[in-house]
Amino acid sequence: MSVGWTGKLTSEDEARLSALVAEFTTKSGRERHDWTESNLEHRLAAIDKRFGHRVMTLIHPAFLMIYRHASEILHGTYFGALFFWGVTTPGQRPSTADELKIVLGHHQLAVAMSVILANTALIDCVGQYFDYFEVSAFSDDLLRQLEKLPLIKNGLASQPPSGQV
Repeated sequence: MSVGWTGKLTSEDEARLSALVAEFTTKSGRERHDWTESNLEHRLAAIDKRFGHRVMTLIHPAFLMIYRHASEILHGTYFGALFFWGVTTPGQRPSTADELKIVLGHHQLAVAMSVILANTALIDCVGQYFDYFEVSAFSDDLLRQLEKLPLIKNGLASQPPSGQV
């Protein structure tokens, strides 16, 4: 299987796209992972300053629930492996397959909630940035719909072993 494009770029488009690639490429030719010199704390502070407390209230769960732990898992750290399998609290380990399923279900719920809340924050930022308040109202409606989901409204039917999140 292959994917290709047989079209031709104009010289202007080629120059423009080359300039864009250069903006996001290191001197050694690798993709830049940080598009700004600011660290995450400064980026969040800039968002807070521009868009306010409501947006930060929606973004923080993504940061607190998944960002740090996902980084540990992706980098293959010992803590990341322990967290993934639900054994980061001393003396608390899932002892059955069902308890492990609950721990893994909580991980999936945390990721889903983080994505939904971060996207809602993004919608709100777009509405504020472009003075398009109907979009912000749409993000409010998304949150109200989210609150009606049985899983959110009633919580999980089973809780993880004591001390697990």
